[in-house]
Amino acid sequence: MESEFQNVETKVGQVEQPSSLNTEPAGGIVPSKPLSTDQAELQESVTQIKQFLLSTLPNLISENQQLLSLSGLILIGVIFTYLTVALLDAINHIPVVAPLLELVGLGYSLWFAWRYLRFASTRKELAAEFESLKQDILGENS
Repeated sequence: MESEFQNVETKVGQVEQPSSLNTEPAGGIVPSKPLSTDQAELQESVTQIKQFLLSTLPNLISENQQLLSLSGLILIGVIFTYLTVALLDAINHIPVVAPLLELVGLGYSLWFAWRYLRFASTRKELAAEFESLKQDILGENS
């Protein structure tokens, strides 16, 4: 009975692997193959590019901070415009909302023309309000 136990133990410890599979032990560290000249040149080029970027990128950012801020604001503006157009397009596809908004816009335009453009005194009042708003936005010197 002891000999049967020993046979089972030795069979459990030995795992047969098919010949078509990789015969390296699982989890073992396999030495890397030597790089070909093309791969070595590519790796050297990547290393040089990485060093160049790491040495010049911080200086480039610090020297061009205003340009980067302006570029970021322009990008945010483009994204905001795109989202606004998409939202308005979605609203325009709702059956009742588009004609209703057109009526509101037409009504406001008629009220504005009636209120501010009918008499010379109200046109002067509108011009004065416009100049006041312009001075508030641009400053006193404009």
